[in-house]
This record gives sequence, structure tokens and C-alpha cells, in this order.
Amino acid sequence: CSGVISLPLPLLVFFWGTLCSPRPPKLFWIILIAYTELIVILKFIFQFGFFGWNKESVRITHVTDVYFFPRVIGIEKMAFYAFWDIALLVSLFFHRYMLRRLGLWKDATRIASLTETADTSIGSTHKPNVVIMDDSETVELQELSNSSDSTARNGTTLDPNQIELVQVRGDVGDSKAAGDAGSSNALCGPVGRFYRRLFNPTFRYVRDLYPLMFLMDVIAFFIVTFGYSSFGEGGSGSVVADIQTNRVPLSFVVMLIVLSILIVIDRGLYLRKATICKLIFQYLLVIFIHAWIFFSLPAITARAAMNNGVAQFLYVVKCIYFLISAWQIRNGYPRLCIGNLLTHAYGIFNMVAFKVFMAVPFLFELRTAIDWTWTETTMPLFDFFNMENFFANIYNLKCARHMEAEYPAPRGVPKGKVVKYAMGIPLIVLLVLIIWLPLLAFSLINSIGVRLIPDRVDVTIGIAGYPPLYKMEASGIELKPLSASEFQKLIGNYANAPAASDQSKVLLARQAVAFMNEYAEYDTLKVLLRPQSETYWPISGPSRTALLFELQQN
Repeated sequence: CSGVISLPLPLLVFFWGTLCSPRPPKLFWIILIAYTELIVILKFIFQFGFFGWNKESVRITHVTDVYFFPRVIGIEKMAFYAFWDIALLVSLFFHRYMLRRLGLWKDATRIASLTETADTSIGSTHKPNVVIMDDSETVELQELSNSSDSTARNGTTLDPNQIELVQVRGDVGDSKAAGDAGSSNALCGPVGRFYRRLFNPTFRYVRDLYPLMFLMDVIAFFIVTFGYSSFGEGGSGSVVADIQTNRVPLSFVVMLIVLSILIVIDRGLYLRKATICKLIFQYLLVIFIHAWIFFSLPAITARAAMNNGVAQFLYVVKCIYFLISAWQIRNGYPRLCIGNLLTHAYGIFNMVAFKVFMAVPFLFELRTAIDWTWTETTMPLFDFFNMENFFANIYNLKCARHMEAEYPAPRGVPKGKVVKYAMGIPLIVLLVLIIWLPLLAFSLINSIGVRLIPDRVDVTIGIAGYPPLYKMEASGIELKPLSASEFQKLIGNYANAPAASDQSKVLLARQAVAFMNEYAEYDTLKVLLRPQSETYWPISGPSRTALLFELQQN
């Protein structure tokens, strides 16, 4: 969306096109094509230089103004001003060509209504078609008659995973009931018919798409986490650096909380199978995302949406989420909503992912609390937690049995040395490193980092309670690094000085040697100090007399 002029296009898609059942009508595509052509024409007209905002001086003045009027509207003069609009128009014409070629250009809802009218006029006494849902990955669609034998005709078998195909056809009543239905349709108008077809379609292709919606939410969560400098002020742009310096921006925390709340609401709607509430949530979220990214965010980041790549990436992810969510609203939620998304299979990927899920702090507890809140159950909360813990243990055992079946091993045969050493030794080394690595890091802390050698030395010698006797400053050529031989000689002087009989001096010498062994010759400096102080001894006569008296007494 390059401006307000282009904003109706995504709104038409998310408010109308994606919610049409079974597919968008011909009027929808005509409106999209006509409005895209109108955008191209308007942008072309406003590229001429006689408009005041197209003058070079005005453009230079407002080059950093994200709320510059032509920029907000989307009619700013620029190179390739209609490139994406032309690309969209070409894709729309290609889509129109494909629909006409496949015979789908006609209005599907109109054809369905004509079919229903024809069935009503015939006076058929067939019962509504029903679906026999088989949990063994097949679905059979059968038409049951009202006769006593109830023979099945036109049986069809589909083979998608966890799919429920439902054909809904109303019972045929008398002519009076049909007339009342026709009058109610006329009173409802096109908007009422749209929502009635949305919630009561002719066909439903029910499938559980919540895992894909949750995946889009997780991707959006990571985009905001690692690219939050593109969404707010404050921080250094690196989440790790900001956490280490204890200066996490407030806007970053607020965005994460909002995303978490949206994920919780979406899961609650999924567990309750609240299609109407999901539709309202979809509308509110579409309005919020477009208002935030294209109007509020530029004021915070001082960057237009077209210049904010991270925000554009987030918008694309949310658009994919809206498309999947609209598909779920249009076809409804499945009858059985499996709470945990990772336990649909028992492979090694599911097992590892489930263990990671269980290892994340408070994530299992949060998911269990959400499931208990929005699931019809007679169990108390803590019994529900116990049930989920039992299920987690059973699932881990099931995965282990599945791995044993996939990679069978002969019973009673010891494991080979290759297997033992290939798996045991790395595990032992890893555990030893985990245990002792913190101590190793602390012991090597002095050898990690950049050494900063002093560039100036100040020496002050004095007696407590009196002015300093000696004060000298050394810098420049008066600071010389020690050579390797001088450094070893310094250590040797401490190591060989004390006699073995004097244990206190031996202990002090060992401590000094241990301290110096932590450093190298390039860590030490040789400081040359002049024997005379650079300042006079500022002591008064009474203080000097008192100092002499103390020295004589001691």
C-alpha cells in the first residue's frame, strides 16, 4: 500500500473477496480491475509539474516529512510511480483470463441460487445430503433418499487428511414457505445474503488450519523481536545487547504483550469454534494492522511504510494470516479440534519439537490454562493439568515405541562399540563441559578481552594526616613495557627470595607469583620516576613540629 489511494484494494480483498463462498463473484474482479485502472490514471495525472507539491523546492522541503500530503495520498511524483499497480493490473487480467478459460467467470452464487430454485420447482422429496466422516483418512459423500431401503447413489471418495466435506441443501417445503424465504431474501439485501452464504454455504471444505495461523503469528512474533528497532524508538537495535544493558524499550515490551494477547484470543476462538466472533476479530485486526503500519508507525519511526522493509515483511506475513483465517471462517472449524499441534504424528521431528515445547518455561502451563478455559469440561483446573502431564508422558512413550518400530534392533544383543562410543563419548564430554564450563570461563576471564595499557602514572607518597611528601607524574617515554627476560626475572625474585624456614614469607611469595602468572610481559609497564617531587611540601610550622614529635616518640 503506497498511500490512501491504494488502501481500498487490500480492504476489498480481506473484507469481501476472501470471505465469498465458494469463490469471489465476477463483480468483485470487475471492481478490482476498474479501481486499479483508476489508480494508474490518477497517478499519471498527478505526475505533471504544474501541481504545487511537485515543485522541486517543495519536494526538498518535505523530503523527510512522512505526512506530506501527496505522499500520504499516494500521488507523489516519483520514478516508476505505477510499476506495482501495472503489475497488479496484469495479474488481475491474467486471473480473469484463467477464470474465463476454466468456465468460472460466471457468478458461482448466482448459479447456486438457480440450482436451488430448480430443485424447489421439481418438488423433490430428498433429504439433505449428509457426510459420513471417517477417521481413517477417507471421507465418503452419500445421498440418502427417503425410501425404506436408503440405497446410496453417486458415492464419492476423497483422500485429504482431516477434511470434512459437507453439502448443505435445504428441505423443500410448500410454496408458501418458499415465498416467505424469497421475501426475506429481498428484505435482507445483498449484505444479508453475503453473510448468510458465508455462514450457510452450499458446500463446506472443512479443514483444521489453525496450525498455519499459529505459524504466521510465531513468525510475526520473531519479526517484532529481532527487528523492533523498525517499529519503535529506543534501544540499540540488538535485542541481546539491550537485554545485557538492562534498557529494554517500553514500546518493544508493549508490542510483545499485544502479540501474545492476539495469539491467546485466536486460540480461544479456535477452541470454542466461534466463527462469528472469529469474523469480528478478523475485521478488527485488519483495520488495526493497516492503521498501525501505514499511519501510526511512520510517526514513530520517521520512516514511511514504503521505506520500512521490516514493517513490509510483517505486513506480508499478516496478509498470509488473513487469507488463511478467511478460509477457515468461510468453511468453518472442524468438529474435533486437537489442542496440541505437535502431537499429530510420532516422528522424530515431532518428538524433538514437543520436548522443546515442554522445556520452554511456562509455555506448557499457559497452553493448558487456555485450553481449560475455552474447552467444555467437568474437570477442575489442576486435574486438567494432571491429564495434560499424563498425555505428555504417554506421547513420549508412543514416540519411543514408534522409533523402535522404525529402527528395530535384535533383542538380547548388546550394543556395538561404534554405537556406544559415537553416542556415549559426546554425551559425556557435553555433560562435563556443562558442569565445569562456568568455572573455566571465570578462570580465563583475565585472558579474554582487549588489554588497555596505562598511558599515565601518578605517584603520591605521604604520611596520614599530613600533606604529601612526594608527588610525581610519569607519561610518554617514561612508561616502557617489560621484556620477557625482565618479567621472568621479576617473578624469579619473588619465587627465590624467602627462606624455606619462614613459612609466612613463603606463603606471600607464592601468592605474589600466582598473581603475576595470570599476566604476561605485555601486561606490565616499567615506570621511570624522577627522585625530586614536582611540588613543594606544603606543610605549616606547627604541623612540622607535630610530625617531628610523633617521629621522636616512635
